[in-house]
Amino acid sequence: MSTKTKLENFVKIYDKSENQCLIKLNLSRSHQSLLAKMLCGVAPLMVELGRFKNIAREKRVCTVCTKNVTEDKEHFLTICEGLKDVWEKHEKIIGSLDFVTLFTKDNLKNTAVMLEEMFNERHKLMTIKAK
Repeated sequence: MSTKTKLENFVKIYDKSENQCLIKLNLSRSHQSLLAKMLCGVAPLMVELGRFKNIAREKRVCTVCTKNVTEDKEHFLTICEGLKDVWEKHEKIIGSLDFVTLFTKDNLKNTAVMLEEMFNERHKLMTIKAK
């Protein structure tokens, strides 16, 4: 589990020298939104959603897999068994799925596509489990 704050993660990956700007990358609005939410630490993952329901952090577990761990961005991007097929497919395209590599200027378009597929698969799996 990551103990870094949202700001520490943002500062680590935001590169002012590359003029990293999502608006200039010719991405769809939904892709821009996914990247911005993940970048700013407000993606709709249990670690964030649980805050608004007053769920203790250790109980904000992933509902997609059986690991019984907090669903944070690291878990979502590289550990979740339910999303393994998606992230393994994109790992071959992008390379390393560490947060810094995903958010380099050259990888942002591929990262956006990967995030869209992952959230769609997550939604599908959560819908199936809810039935």
